Amino acid sequence: MPATPECAADAARSPGSDLSPFSGDAYATPPGSSTAWGRRLPSLLFRLKILNIIREAGNLASSAPYTGARWIQDSLKVLRALEDSGCLLRIEGMGNIDRAE
Repeated sequence: MPATPECAADAARSPGSDLSPFSGDAYATPPGSSTAWGRRLPSLLFRLKILNIIREAGNLASSAPYTGARWIQDSLKVLRALEDSGCLLRIEGMGNIDRAE
């Protein structure tokens, strides 16, 4: 059975989940996060990483339910692919999500 949005939100807050960058109210890309390949060929690196994420997610979804927890993990992989390619992220107001529930 696929996870409901509430289950995915609970998974995001559970100890040991793979959401450590979002443990506070804000997140900013740490200095030096881009890779050497990302600095030289950012578009190519990002496209290769995204295609791999899509391929893995598609393979999983064809053989098992694609859960909310897995969606969260794959979303974080996309953010990391952006950072590896040289994008600087700044996410603020994470505490607002808790207040909205």
